[in-house]
Amino acid sequence: IIWLLIIITTTIACCCVYVDLSELYYNQRIQTTVEDSVHPLFMIAFPSIGLCLPYRIDWQRLQNEAVKEFLPSNATAETIQTFYAFFEILGFLKFSDLGRLKSLFTRNSNVNLTLIDNLNIIDVMKYLTFSCNDAFTGDCLWRNKRYNCCDLFTLERTELGYCYTFNSLVNPRDKARAEKSSFYPYHNSKAGEGTGLMARMVIDETRISPNFTQVLGVHIMIKKSEQWHADAKYANHNTYTKVAISTQITETTDRIKIIKPDDESSSNKHMKIPGLRYWMGNCRVRCHQECVLKYCKCNLDLFFPISEAGTFKL
Repeated sequence: IIWLLIIITTTIACCCVYVDLSELYYNQRIQTTVEDSVHPLFMIAFPSIGLCLPYRIDWQRLQNEAVKEFLPSNATAETIQTFYAFFEILGFLKFSDLGRLKSLFTRNSNVNLTLIDNLNIIDVMKYLTFSCNDAFTGDCLWRNKRYNCCDLFTLERTELGYCYTFNSLVNPRDKARAEKSSFYPYHNSKAGEGTGLMARMVIDETRISPNFTQVLGVHIMIKKSEQWHADAKYANHNTYTKVAISTQITETTDRIKIIKPDDESSSNKHMKIPGLRYWMGNCRVRCHQECVLKYCKCNLDLFFPISEAGTFKL
């Protein structure tokens, strides 16, 4: 009887321990510890700010200089009209609104895209994009100090097309700046109104396509320095818009398993943008790019990193 009681007691104890360990394993209890509530703000890099005009090409330049620059002197009227129609749409096209291209591929369309088959879209869009001096007016303020806006902002491709970005590490110019200076990307030691970045953009309605009917304004993108794209906010034309940014740092202990995206065995290796850090924002962009490659059999270089998997050509 004594041995039977010992066996029963031991069995019950083992079952209790097993149930407790199973509950602990499946619940995956996570303990959050606030290590420092007064972490110096200057230790956190200021985010990258992207500013995008609503109509991102110069309509007057498209109608005049661009034809002479990219089309042969003996180009037919149909070729010129196709050139106008295609790049007029690209002027305000964004990845989330690719349906606007549908009008170019319908049976009733008067556009023959094969006539401009050999054009490099990136070269044409760079030529048509508003220059920095045309996009900004006056000086820009950074930490209450005046700068030439063109010294702070760099033209960069995003899922909205070409935008001017501040404090970025995506484009070659800013990458070279980071290699030369240990103070780039910029940091900010203060907080509050007037301590960050201030810029003023120009929207010249005479240089916008008459077919552009959207509300005028500026797309404001707040992203990490090594992030390709982030969802943008929209500031209406003729307004003074203030955007507040709150900082947050999240760290994990050494006990957390690290997933290395560069590892060949990792299922996420295709979701990393070459040359940029691996995180959710860039993973989403890469996913969008892979989706276009899968269903459209092309790569939209205007919106995505240039890939060897295919180039978007007409």
